Amino acid sequence: MGELLTVEELRTRLRVSRAWVYKAVAENRIPHVRLGGPDGPVRFMVEDIDAWVREAREAWPASPAQATKT
Repeated sequence: MGELLTVEELRTRLRVSRAWVYKAVAENRIPHVRLGGPDGPVRFMVEDIDAWVREAREAWPASPAQATKT
């Protein structure tokens, strides 16, 4: 099993607010797990978060400068 992050650890890692993390969880926009069932504490797998950030970065449209290079 990989490393689990708490909300505070994830917030610090992504440099976002606690409110943003909880809203992203509620809207199912960020990969997470609930320990012990639907009312359990929320945690984040490091490898899931890394993949999520990587996918978001790859999906970002190229800047105008990059688009003119092709």
